[in-house]
Order: sequence, then C-alpha cells, then structure tokens
Amino acid sequence: MDEENIRIRVKDNGYGMTEEEVSDLNDKIEQPIRHSREYFGLKNLNQRLKLFYGPYYGLHIERNDSGGITVTIKIRKMTVEEYVESHVPLMGGEANPLV
Repeated sequence: MDEENIRIRVKDNGYGMTEEEVSDLNDKIEQPIRHSREYFGLKNLNQRLKLFYGPYYGLHIERNDSGGITVTIKIRKMTVEEYVESHVPLMGGEANPLV
C-alpha cells in the first residue's frame, strides 16, 4: 500500500506457467469479454476493476520464485466520501448504499 494505491497479492506454489503463458494470459485478460468462456472470470474482474477505479488499475499475473504464479490486484485507495463524489448511482437516482 502507498498513499494512493492498495495492492493485494495472492501467491501459490503450484505447477506455475512459462513466461510466455503468463504474458499470453495478461494479454487475454485485457481483451474485451466476448462469447467465449475462456478466462471469463479473470477478464470480468479485471474489467470491473478498471471501470470502477480507472484504466491504471486491475489484475496483473506473474511467475514467482517458488514455481507458482502471483496475481496482483491493484485498486485505488479511497474514502467513502471520495467514492460517493466520483460515482453516480447506477439505479435511477437511488441513494448510494455506502452512505
């Protein structure tokens, strides 16, 4: 965490992936969701984070030293007040549930 961002890292020590597979996966989760179910969950989460926090946020996947992979989730640090000021309610002007 720093003054503007929060990073959540999830590591595993499993089989892992090659550098090429990791690079390919990072490219795929940046592409728009189509009718394919391939990586749908990762793409969906990545796109929702970008929509909510902005284009510099989302998921990043990399190999780790133990042989597995590390998924980093980067989000913007904000207060409830900052959230309310920057987001229009999605449902016809209803009150924001976070207030």
